[in-house]
Amino acid sequence: MWLTGFDAPSVSTLYLDKPMKGHTLMQAIARVNRVYPGKNSGLIVDYLNLFKSMKRALGDYANPDNEDEMPVKNIEAMLDLLDQTIDETYKFCKKLDIDFDKILEVDEAFSRISLFEEYLNILLDKDDYKEEFKIYTNLCRNIYEGSKPEVFEKRWNNKYLTIIFYLDDMFKAAVRDVNIDRAKIELDKTLDLSVKANSVKEDGSEEYGIKAMKTISLAEIDTEDIKRKIQESPYKNIEIQELRSFIEEKLEKLLQENKTRISFSERYKAIIDRYNSGNSSNENYYEDLIDFVDDLKEEDERNIKEGLTDEELELYDLLKKDNLTKKEEEQVKLSAKKLYEAIMRDDSETKVVDWYKDEQPRRKVKLRVEKVLDNFLPDSYNKEVFTRKSEIVFTHLLEDAMMVNQSYLSQ
Repeated sequence: MWLTGFDAPSVSTLYLDKPMKGHTLMQAIARVNRVYPGKNSGLIVDYLNLFKSMKRALGDYANPDNEDEMPVKNIEAMLDLLDQTIDETYKFCKKLDIDFDKILEVDEAFSRISLFEEYLNILLDKDDYKEEFKIYTNLCRNIYEGSKPEVFEKRWNNKYLTIIFYLDDMFKAAVRDVNIDRAKIELDKTLDLSVKANSVKEDGSEEYGIKAMKTISLAEIDTEDIKRKIQESPYKNIEIQELRSFIEEKLEKLLQENKTRISFSERYKAIIDRYNSGNSSNENYYEDLIDFVDDLKEEDERNIKEGLTDEELELYDLLKKDNLTKKEEEQVKLSAKKLYEAIMRDDSETKVVDWYKDEQPRRKVKLRVEKVLDNFLPDSYNKEVFTRKSEIVFTHLLEDAMMVNQSYLSQ
């Protein structure tokens, strides 16, 4: 069954007890080497010393340029690489005044937690620090996972690894890393902390002292209160990172609702880039972010002010042009409403499954868009502007239909 193939569950270990070579051996290895969530590699237990045959097969089928690129590694070399990676991580952190030895010297649990928060605050100061730290810790985790189970059998030990993992868990919680599920690592007895870093509360906050902002709407945010908390916090970078995580979450949602809000994304990036380049002080940095939140709040409520739904507002923004009078703005709003009403009707071609794939329904949708806009847009929209706006709206509907289909297929 291993050779012919079948719908196998995730399997981590393959025991080889029969002679195999060439493509047969490669097929067997490929079955166990499939990646799954939480699984980076497979383990081959070789009872017949097939390693030479494996190297020959990999030479034929994997075609590495040299032996150093062979995907099969000696466990001793893996552990040496793990030690080297931990050492490089230690040196990188030491340059930032993050001292792992100081953590080991402290016996009292809360003092250690305080040190970890201080070091996390340093890591969160610059995006360059964060990115480099992620590279080191991901390497440590991947090599460590790839070294199992021999890493236990050989009684390998490195006093800094659990510290790296613990700090990485705190880091992932603070930046809301997509790999937060991987942050459930049991702490080594060396640390002997009185709190655990391997569980997540229902509100998303971690048990090791890192506060996580609950999922709240922009309308509920009191920016003056946020400013006061940042000013009073001994770890401003942690508070600022939490604010950034909140902004990025809300900004993503606003962009999904209305693609014309790309200017907000560009402005946010400019604020971050300005700080990372050293052209903004920490104080100006968080004040710029708080001002940005105020503007996001205003944008989030703009549909109410304009008297439109979120969908109608997006169409309105796509249809708008410069130098409109108040009366013309109202006409464009009406155009957006009528257009949305038209494409949502039961007899609309947009209700046809996969309408965007065939020329005939696509042409009908485009004609419907042009007909509605021709009836309701202001006279100031000359032929050139009308054609351009019609094309923009049609492309928008096309992209939305494709995105909905892709989302459905991925489920």
